[in-house]
Amino acid sequence: MAEIMLDGKTEEDLWRIYKKGRDTKSTIVETGLEMSSQLGLECVTIGNLAKEMQMSKSGLFAHFQSKENLQIEILEYAAEDFTEYVIRPALKVERGIPRIRNLVERCPFQCGSKNFD
Repeated sequence: MAEIMLDGKTEEDLWRIYKKGRDTKSTIVETGLEMSSQLGLECVTIGNLAKEMQMSKSGLFAHFQSKENLQIEILEYAAEDFTEYVIRPALKVERGIPRIRNLVERCPFQCGSKNFD
């Protein structure tokens, strides 16, 4: 069976390139979330994040196409993370006060805490 090639690259080469890009994008979003938790989402820009990641602005821009898309992906990642580590486990706890306690205990921020001030 003949191997499929595109621009001289094998299917395996293309998969490796795709995976590297996906992994890089995930790392960018995780770093963006860390920055936004310290500086606020509005301070996470293509330029700030590129500097933090030691990437060129154009290299980072290629993953998102705009500051707004970058910020949306950061918010979506934060929501997925919160659901995975706070909401889903709490749904396994008995309804009522025990579930509410579990949600509060798992919540990464609380009013009056250092992270929320």
